[in-house]
Amino acid sequence: MTTWENFVSRRRIDVKAFVAHNRLSTRELFLSHLKEHGIQPPAEEFLSTLFPPPVEVKIDANKTAKEEKGAPSQSAPPPRSDPDKGKRDHRIASGSLPPEDRGDKDTRTRRNLR
Repeated sequence: MTTWENFVSRRRIDVKAFVAHNRLSTRELFLSHLKEHGIQPPAEEFLSTLFPPPVEVKIDANKTAKEEKGAPSQSAPPPRSDPDKGKRDHRIASGSLPPEDRGDKDTRTRRNLR
């Protein structure tokens, strides 16, 4: 088995490119890849710099309860104004609605009687 340091120096490997090329996104995948190829893993200090421990995010229960009640969150974008609000629908010509939508009798029959 060859050492990690020897492997990297002899092949002139860029470590970040090596990790990206082999899709080694976690420490476990990296170590298993090295084991498959007969390479001794590097020191723990190197592994911790290459794969830093994930940062734990604490969620405050009171804060999430306020956001669920309708309080605006700080990360939400401001609501957009509707440019068509209050405007008439230009696609519907006046008088061309069916009688049930107009709320009165059909005026087309009156016009035909005149």
